[in-house]
Amino acid sequence: DMYGCTDHIAVNYNFNSVYDDGSCIYPGDINEDNVIDISDVILLINIILESESSISGDLNYDGNVDIFDIIILINIILN
Repeated sequence: DMYGCTDHIAVNYNFNSVYDDGSCIYPGDINEDNVIDISDVILLINIILESESSISGDLNYDGNVDIFDIIILINIILN
């Protein structure tokens, strides 16, 4: 792929990409608006309540989206 996410910190990093196309998704940015804030916490709570999975919601990379991910997200916002 010539275009894709070239930031190795992003959850969708593509090592084959040469040019960044702005598609990078960062841990904690659940709604993918490039801002980590309370709206991401609310969305993450809804994901948990609806038993959905989310690549950007599993902040501790344990395969589950749960209360521990909410705690991590709140810590990201506060720091």
